Amino acid sequence: MSFEKNFVNLKNNDKTFLSSDEEEESQVDAKLKKKGVNRKFLYSPDQLRSFKLSKNREKRAIYEAVEKKVQELTKDAKLDVFNTIIELREKGEKDWESKLWDENINKLIKKYGYSDETLLIDLDEETLGKLLQPLRKELRENTYVARDKIPLNRFTKEGLGRAKDDVLVFHVSPEKIEGGLKPAKGEEYIYFSSDLKRLFNLNTAKYIYALRVNKSQLPSTLYCAADCFHRVRFTDVQDFVIEDSIKIFSEEDPGYRNAVLNRLGADFNTLYTTATGRGESFIKQKNQEEDNLKL
Repeated sequence: MSFEKNFVNLKNNDKTFLSSDEEEESQVDAKLKKKGVNRKFLYSPDQLRSFKLSKNREKRAIYEAVEKKVQELTKDAKLDVFNTIIELREKGEKDWESKLWDENINKLIKKYGYSDETLLIDLDEETLGKLLQPLRKELRENTYVARDKIPLNRFTKEGLGRAKDDVLVFHVSPEKIEGGLKPAKGEEYIYFSSDLKRLFNLNTAKYIYALRVNKSQLPSTLYCAADCFHRVRFTDVQDFVIEDSIKIFSEEDPGYRNAVLNRLGADFNTLYTTATGRGESFIKQKNQEEDNLKL
């Protein structure tokens, strides 16, 4: 059985944490009613799919209402990337990539004092939005409508495993990005690096942005012969989600830039051109390096 089917299966299968018989259903209903929890938008994933595919206007409207609600919950939910990297490094953790997702979830659990057995329906909406955000759209919606049957420990163990299909990459910019990623003037590409220690060299950089993208998309975006540098056409950048940003400049403190980079373990690779321009100088530099190696 696929992950998705196991994760949101509501049929009578005692191997899945969403399975329940009529007695368990009534117990859940009674518990929620006692708490005063609103049962709005609670369905099985199969029901939600039938609403989505239905030609009946009223049923279709139910799906659209769920879709809108989940979008509202997740639109402002972002990973705390840079602060978490700094905190992990201060603890002596070098492999922050494998710890980042779990660390973000642990922060939420500690902040609100949730237990492993807390059902998703009992979470505040801010926390629920942050938990759902890393999942792909369909699984977000299926999880949301079944939230009265999913305990937090199983969700973080199984559900968030899907988030690790995504990777973080880094884009540097001389200005604060408003309204989404945009190429530099005269450019058609957005440039980024998959290695925080080898960012595109940009002397005027004032911000580093963490972008989340499915790792399956990275091979097709490799830029020239470099193993960590990538570029994507502006028309294809919609799949890249801005998760976080950090300012690396201060007009009052000339040493601020290096201080932030050191805390992050980040650096600019001075062998390569900036993330602006059309890239001719980058290609020239790379070709020259390869020629030198052949000598």
